[in-house]
Amino acid sequence: MTAAEVSGDLHAANLVRAIKKIDTDIEFVGIGGEKMRQAGVEVRATTVHMGTVGIWEGLRYYPSFLRIEKGIKRMLREEPPDLLVLINSRDLNLRIARLAKKRGIPIIYYIAPPAWAWPDWATKRTARDITKVIAIFPFEAALYRKVGADVTFVGHPLVGMARPNLSKSEAYEKFGLSSSHPIIGLLPGSRAYEIDNLLPIMLRAAAKIKMSLKGVQFLLSVAASVFGEKIAR
Repeated sequence: MTAAEVSGDLHAANLVRAIKKIDTDIEFVGIGGEKMRQAGVEVRATTVHMGTVGIWEGLRYYPSFLRIEKGIKRMLREEPPDLLVLINSRDLNLRIARLAKKRGIPIIYYIAPPAWAWPDWATKRTARDITKVIAIFPFEAALYRKVGADVTFVGHPLVGMARPNLSKSEAYEKFGLSSSHPIIGLLPGSRAYEIDNLLPIMLRAAAKIKMSLKGVQFLLSVAASVFGEKIAR
């Protein structure tokens, strides 16, 4: 399994747990993050902090991606899996898909590159390099079928995940909040680039809001523990 972003790590972990309910003997090896590790995946490289936006941000992690790709090449050669599951992360995963295809390893793309954001030739190339697409949107499934991909539509995983595990009163108590004052959530993102660029602006805005709105409370979301130190600074 390969995931190079916080969201991919989350979706991979939930997929692993679902598969284990069907067959507990399946072994999982891959690259990703802490959530995959907690779900029982043998994580060979931590990659969730490497999610990027834009060309320049991608260049920042390019040497690391090359090292990871080299390790994956070795693994595909020396420990070929029975199945490769790719999650999100188009650029890295399509490179891995081509390596696996050369070795005859079946490939499933779960949360595939958004077909609506790419020209048909790019979607056709993706369909050509993988065995099956697991689509999370119905229009996505239709677009991949249009270019000849074998597609199964499963719906968006957040539908089953985004459920509160605390009541309102429990949440107020856990986070030390008052129900009589406004609460504002700060969500700076799940990529280093987003946090570096958005969080300072959010914090300045929060300081101004606090001056004009009496009793206002703020909650800051940390997408993954790997970003905890960055946010604390």
